[in-house]
Amino acid sequence: MQIVGDAIQSFLPLFSTVTSVVDGLYTTYDNVKCNKKICLALIDRVEIVQQAVKSLICQCVENYQKISDEISQQTVFQKFLNANTVKEAFDKNINEFEAEQREQENVMNDIKEDMKNVLKEVNLLWNIPLN
Repeated sequence: MQIVGDAIQSFLPLFSTVTSVVDGLYTTYDNVKCNKKICLALIDRVEIVQQAVKSLICQCVENYQKISDEISQQTVFQKFLNANTVKEAFDKNINEFEAEQREQENVMNDIKEDMKNVLKEVNLLWNIPLN
């Protein structure tokens, strides 16, 4: 029995290393699953932002076309009288667009920050010591 014990004794560090590597792989696997969920959530947020921007652009184009149609149908005198109204409508559209743009920038900054955190976690995972 002593011979078997001596033979096994020499492999114990190897068994310990293999066990440590397997434990590290399981931990990495669990973290990757978590990071995958985070990335999918970030993708959803970006797609929502994309849809909001598309919608805003469509609204701006529609408003521009509507105002252009109204202006083209007016007489010179009506155009002169309504110039201030047209300017106010354009200013309103510009302000709405700028407000939406600021909101989108805030969302994108949040997404960037989330991505930085995910990348930090991934970097930490890859630097896990195997001992």
